[in-house]
Amino acid sequence: MKARTLVVTFFFLSTLVPVVCWGVADQAADSNAKGASASRTLNTALFVYAKTYSKGFPASLSPLGPPPAESKKPSENGADLVVKELAAGEFNGYVFTYTPKEKNSAGQFTKYTIVARPQKWQEGGWSYFTDQSAAIHWTDQNRVPNEKDPVLSNRGTKSQVKQ
Repeated sequence: MKARTLVVTFFFLSTLVPVVCWGVADQAADSNAKGASASRTLNTALFVYAKTYSKGFPASLSPLGPPPAESKKPSENGADLVVKELAAGEFNGYVFTYTPKEKNSAGQFTKYTIVARPQKWQEGGWSYFTDQSAAIHWTDQNRVPNEKDPVLSNRGTKSQVKQ
């Protein structure tokens, strides 16, 4: 009876452990893809905002979000380009830090950086850096990414990362 229990336990563990590990890996890959996708969305929204309102890049992410409740119409104060969570800087398990840079003679921001870090870093997680070039750089280390990190390809998968 004990030998049978041991065999059943071994069989159970030998099938369960790989499934659980693959599941964790899939969750990390899914989370990573969401971070990259949201970074691309912010790049696009920032350029649409700058072009639409001729004000340069905004001072924060909040103007990219939904319009104020009283107006319900997109404007420079709420362009309705991203969901409110992303405009607030937290979305899909990532924290987004937006920093506008360099003003032109009209006082408009002409450059920016965005850093996307997992809310809770874990092995296999990726952090991202992007700027007005729209290139998305990544690192799988627990640190702030920068423009010297590898560039992510359009697909955003590790096998397609440009080194």
